[in-house]
Amino acid sequence: MAADTEPIGNGGTDLFYRVIGSADLTHETGRTWTTRLSYRRGIDFHEGFRDPFLSDAVSAGLNGFIARRVKFSSGADYAFGTVGVTGDSGYSSAAANAGLGFALSRVGALFGRYVYYRYEFDRQVALDPRLARSFDRQGVRIGLTASVPVLR
Repeated sequence: MAADTEPIGNGGTDLFYRVIGSADLTHETGRTWTTRLSYRRGIDFHEGFRDPFLSDAVSAGLNGFIARRVKFSSGADYAFGTVGVTGDSGYSSAAANAGLGFALSRVGALFGRYVYYRYEFDRQVALDPRLARSFDRQGVRIGLTASVPVLR
């Protein structure tokens, strides 16, 4: 449990209580597949904002090998909450991704991934003028990865 204080006009303070926590569930399916589900209720501070973000977030993922050298991975996240402790200004964000990785050798792989992201702030949230009130972006990433074991 976390407590926040905010000054009021007469020099006193109001005390706010928020319950925070998280839960994660991971399930292994077969030898190579994993599903994940997470929930988080938290308080965060972000650069450029005076007030804390009080949020509820859920995320899910599915990962596994389609073939011996081909790995599939995906994930989705959704968060919503308020900016400030009074609860009168909100925001929401969502993200999703899915991709394939192709093993080229024991240490190298080629990957391709589709990504999507969006966020939106209520009109009451004070924003830096350079920050858009709502944002929506998608794209494709292609690249190479290397994985070298630290210990053998």
